[in-house]
Amino acid sequence: MHLFRLLIIHLLALAPVVCLAAEPADENLPLPLDPRETLRQSGVNSFDKGALSNIVIRGYQRENLMITFDGAPYFGATPFRSDAPPFIVNNSDISKIVVTKGPYNLAYPGGAGGSIEVSSPENPKRFSAKSSFSYGSYDAVNGTAYGAVGNQLADFGAGYRGRSSGVPEAGGGVPLVRTRYPNANNNYRAGAEELAMYRLDSFWLKGGISPTTDNRFELSYAFVQGSDIKFPTQNIDVLDEQVHRLNGRLTLRNITPLIREISLQGWWSQARTLLDDSLRETSDTANTALPYRAFLSRGYATSNRFDVTTTGGRLTSQLALGAGILTKGIDFYQRDWNGSYSALLKPGAAPWQYYDNQPLLPDTVTRNLGMFWTYATPLSDTVRAVLSARGDFSRVDANGLTPDRIQTLYQPYYPGQGVPAGRDFADWSANAQLFWKVLPQLELFLKGGRAVRIPDASELYMGQIRQGSTIVSNPFLQQTVVNQIDTGASWSAGGHRAELTFFYGEASNFILPVRRLGGTLPQARSTTNLDAVIWGVECEGTVQLPADLKLSAMLSYSEGENRTSSRPLAEIPPLRGRLGIKYDNRYFFAGVNQTLVARQNRFDTTLNETSMPGYAVTDLQAGGRYKGITLTVSLNNLFDARYVMPLYYQRDPLSPTARIPENGRNVTMTASYRF
Repeated sequence: MHLFRLLIIHLLALAPVVCLAAEPADENLPLPLDPRETLRQSGVNSFDKGALSNIVIRGYQRENLMITFDGAPYFGATPFRSDAPPFIVNNSDISKIVVTKGPYNLAYPGGAGGSIEVSSPENPKRFSAKSSFSYGSYDAVNGTAYGAVGNQLADFGAGYRGRSSGVPEAGGGVPLVRTRYPNANNNYRAGAEELAMYRLDSFWLKGGISPTTDNRFELSYAFVQGSDIKFPTQNIDVLDEQVHRLNGRLTLRNITPLIREISLQGWWSQARTLLDDSLRETSDTANTALPYRAFLSRGYATSNRFDVTTTGGRLTSQLALGAGILTKGIDFYQRDWNGSYSALLKPGAAPWQYYDNQPLLPDTVTRNLGMFWTYATPLSDTVRAVLSARGDFSRVDANGLTPDRIQTLYQPYYPGQGVPAGRDFADWSANAQLFWKVLPQLELFLKGGRAVRIPDASELYMGQIRQGSTIVSNPFLQQTVVNQIDTGASWSAGGHRAELTFFYGEASNFILPVRRLGGTLPQARSTTNLDAVIWGVECEGTVQLPADLKLSAMLSYSEGENRTSSRPLAEIPPLRGRLGIKYDNRYFFAGVNQTLVARQNRFDTTLNETSMPGYAVTDLQAGGRYKGITLTVSLNNLFDARYVMPLYYQRDPLSPTARIPENGRNVTMTASYRF
């Protein structure tokens, strides 16, 4: 696989030269989309660490967001989120990303804090191809090749993407893996900076049949494999990551004047992740600080394995009802999730020994059945409305949670309570959105909504006995309910655009980590429900200047309060702004962007948060286009600032975690071609 990847990447480097004699570029063929640029809008924080990614919308993240790919929800295998949807976003072929901020997208379950809908490109109805290759600092390589063939009856496309990188350096030239951890035994071993930061290979296939212009059946498959993925915000790294995604959809349009569209969709995904601490001091037999070093008989002290399979389906219809369109549907998914670990432990008076195949996620199964309705209609020439409602019925079962496991691990932390091995949830969601065009250029909007998300299986049933601390999740958690209002205005005229939004939301039974005591047992990491308030303001806009110049600006602020404890809510993004100017005459482009982040002075010390300094980062970009060729040079972090993104670390109520800085000054050169 590695030799094949290198061969493909070398061919990609030659692709712009080989294809120079091809026919002119099709301007309708979508350019490669960089999701990081799309997600840099107000209210959205998107960042990555090597191959790992995270997305935060107004302070909501992880299980509070729903991320879909061509209409199919994706759930990862690891509670540490190494293969979570944001990771897949950065390793997919993307044509469009739609972000909904707040509880207003009820077409999918679980989007209490917002949703991100990712769409792959449509196959052109002719022979076409595109390729790109980039090389940058730290030996970062990113190559893509895509080809498609089709006509009005059928089409097929296939693509490959290979990514790899050495270990980046933070501002000042210090490799990221040389960041010191609070517990020195979690540090990376000497020489780790000479290894790869990650290696990733992605393949995708997509084909469709269109017997008529109104009917289409489409089938797609995607595969991602990763290896040697360093996980600096954890005490463990990813050895191997494999993700499969299969998606099929049948669409019938314009059936009758009443029935505009019927769509039947089914999807399947599978993920497997292997992690261990073989690169850390915890597995080094020469580390004299380890009391168990004489018993290390393997290359690791701790290893985890996670497997998940998700299947689902959806039936939707669009009806012309009065002056508007009524969309209604029913969907279902089942997520089978299992996690186990092997660790060198010393329970009681027994000598140190490896305990293999210990349950971490005890064969949990989550099933969700939902029904939804959305009606969009004009109320007058200047006023339009959107009304939505949804109901969900869910069941979570921990099939591998044995009575002995409940008695020895869970019961001491929940004395006097019968620990359930399964939970039922049922709730409703709804929203109303009103848009009023006061002037042709000015529109006012008011939104109000309620949405729910059930507790994740890892928040309910994850359990692990470890040296120094234990993990015992909370099987009594309630579903999170978010009630929110948004109001604001958008203005657009002559290439200029501006939008201002204020939002206020109350989240009941918000789920966060907590320290839990278990009598004579060690304190454990767990989860709890609390009541929270998150509010904020967002504004962004662009101004089209003379001489092909465009000025853009963005400012967003969110503030959260834990009403249960009267403390600031954990992991809320600080004040952030962005200012940029770009020149683009279609043949040559150049731009500069300045990102400004204020100090985060609102934090929760019970989760080992601290005040995080603010920072400013300057990025430059320049390039040119000729027919189907695009050449780009990017210089990021121009002044080599050393900074830490406030949100990028694992919440840990038991021990401080490392604050991993971002990349220092780095350069990337990219060449792409399409026809």
